Amino acid sequence: MAVTKYTNLQKLMMMYVIAWSISPPLQIDTEYRLLAIGCVAVWFWQYLSHNSLNLPDIYKYSIGFAVAVAVIGFIKYQDFSSLIKPMGYYLLVFAFILNYLHRNSWNELEILIPFVLILLVIFNLKTLSIIHFNPNAARDLVRNDESTYSYLRQGAGGYGLLYPQVCIFPMMIAWLMRAIRKNRLFFAAGVAWLISYVLFILDSGYTIAVVATVVSLIILFFYKRKSITLAMTVTLVLIILIVWLIGYVPSVRNFLLDIFDGTKVAKKVNDIYMSVTTDTVADSIFVRMQAYQTSLTSILKFSVLGGLWFGEIGGHSALLDTVAQYGFWGGYLFINMMYCVPMQIKKTTENAKCLQIANASFISTLLITLLNSAPYQFVFLILIFQPILYYDIRKWGNIKK
Repeated sequence: MAVTKYTNLQKLMMMYVIAWSISPPLQIDTEYRLLAIGCVAVWFWQYLSHNSLNLPDIYKYSIGFAVAVAVIGFIKYQDFSSLIKPMGYYLLVFAFILNYLHRNSWNELEILIPFVLILLVIFNLKTLSIIHFNPNAARDLVRNDESTYSYLRQGAGGYGLLYPQVCIFPMMIAWLMRAIRKNRLFFAAGVAWLISYVLFILDSGYTIAVVATVVSLIILFFYKRKSITLAMTVTLVLIILIVWLIGYVPSVRNFLLDIFDGTKVAKKVNDIYMSVTTDTVADSIFVRMQAYQTSLTSILKFSVLGGLWFGEIGGHSALLDTVAQYGFWGGYLFINMMYCVPMQIKKTTENAKCLQIANASFISTLLITLLNSAPYQFVFLILIFQPILYYDIRKWGNIKK
């Protein structure tokens, strides 16, 4: 059975790791990454000094996966610094195990809700101010090189800041709808976050974020079935329908252009229209399609064990890249770790509202991890912050099962 009490030191370590994972200025320098690893080590040291670590097999396999990732990286680059490069996978495994160990004690981490929301609001607004003075900053921030460091040190973030928020968006909406009656302070913090989130999406114009937000919202409120497979089918149909409406129904396209006039979303609407109705394809779409094709080719060539250190990956899909490099064994573990929260919800409740939340949460995370590479920030908001929100939803709704 999981323990139900954690030390204040463990909670402090958790706060730093989460703050590091969502704070652009802390993600640049190696010392902050090493400090995050140190906090993880201290957390486990505290845990193991009072408890034995009895994990189900899937969690033991995830540890083996992390070791394999490190070994493969070292073989590929022949450099000990390469052991730090796949930190995202290490943190995914840590957050996955932490999710299990905290499964009966999420109430102890409720203090993280206002802490995380305040941080997100600060960095969202800081990013908006940077984009306001430099409209090209949103595009510049998607690069993964030193050219973005000046923005990051000022507190501005790109995909790494926004996409994790897209993943938790359905859970946040469900939480907000209940917080308004149960905790006005939490509700105020949530509304501040929602406003900053919407403004961030409108000003950044990240297409995947817009589509995932809209589709997951539709799933949350209108999809009433239990099946995740059917939810994925509905999602595909919705995306095709959105593209078709923009491309071939002028009234819809003009309506969207009027609503989003003056934002980068309007430009994305025009990009979709041009891609559908002409032979012109936006550069960003072309690059993504090429990247997906590269990963899919590796999956077909090295389907069982993966490309390991010799195969190519596209670098634009966390899910496809994982399967391409580590085979279906790695993909299976990645799926079990990354999507464990909605899967846990579906296994432990028959409540219709909770099942809707689970399906919407799964779809938002699937769209982001399928269509974009995953930075460190994904794991803690998805595997630690979401269950805390879900704990409040169940508590406030008096949902027993």
